[in-house]
Amino acid sequence: MSPLALPERLETDRLILRKPVPADAVGIFTTYATDPEVTRYLTWQPHPSIDATEALVEQYLERWRTGEGEQAFVIAEKVRPEMPIGCIGITFDGHAAEAGFVLARRAWNRGLMTEALTRILDTALSRPAIRRVSAFCDTENTASACVLEKAGMVQEGCLGRYAVFPNLSDMPRDCLVFAVERQGA
Repeated sequence: MSPLALPERLETDRLILRKPVPADAVGIFTTYATDPEVTRYLTWQPHPSIDATEALVEQYLERWRTGEGEQAFVIAEKVRPEMPIGCIGITFDGHAAEAGFVLARRAWNRGLMTEALTRILDTALSRPAIRRVSAFCDTENTASACVLEKAGMVQEGCLGRYAVFPNLSDMPRDCLVFAVERQGA
C-alpha cells in the first residue's frame, strides 16, 4: 500500500465514507447525479442514464485499484450505510492534495459535508508526505465556500478563468481557492 493511500473506510459521528461498490451506481444516479441543482457547480453534467453512473463508479474503482488519480469515497449516513448521499474525493500530487465533493440536495444544510470534509482533511494531513490540501469552487458557489471555511480551510485567492462548469457556461469561470496546511515540522 502506498504511504499516501487512504483506508477504504472512514467514519465520523454521523457518516461512513467508504470505497464505492458497483451497487452504489443506482443510489448515486437516483440521489444526486441526475439533479441539475446539485450538479450546477460541478465540472460534469447531470447523468443522462444509469450507464453513465455505472461508468463513473467503475472509474472510481479503477483508481482505487491502481492508486492513481482521485480516491473517491461514497458518503452515506450511518443510519442507512448502503445509500449514497454524496461523494468526496482527494487527489495526491507530491506534497499536496486537492479535495472535491458533491452532496445530494436532501442532505444539504445539515453540516454533513463539513463533517465529511473535515475527516478527509485530517486523514490526508496525517500522512507525513502531505503538507497541504486545497480545493476550489466557482465564485458564485457560496454554499461550497462556506463548507470549505467551516472545515478549517482558508481562502487564498481567486483564480481567473480556472475551471469550466458546463452547467453554467462553456467558458472557464473564476474560482475561489481554499487550502489548509499541516502545521509544524
